Amino acid sequence: MWSFSQFLYGDDNVTVLGQQSAGTNGSITQVKLPGGFTMLFTGMQLLNPDGTTLHGVGIPLDIEVKPTAADFGAGIDPELKQEIIALGG
Repeated sequence: MWSFSQFLYGDDNVTVLGQQSAGTNGSITQVKLPGGFTMLFTGMQLLNPDGTTLHGVGIPLDIEVKPTAADFGAGIDPELKQEIIALGG
């Protein structure tokens, strides 16, 4: 199962910008254990369309942008600003 971002990753016309993802796709297995405990795990090998590992790695970024609390407080969207710069604006 691939995400929309994975379909775009690797295309020459795409710049991946933002924060590193967790490298998961949401497919988890839940096992109820004795004593009321629950264990969750991924039992899948998660790969990008080009065969590189997604699980625990995520989609590689071309440009990393980390918004800060100060950005949010000032109403600044650093990811949008960087996207405009990446598009030549």
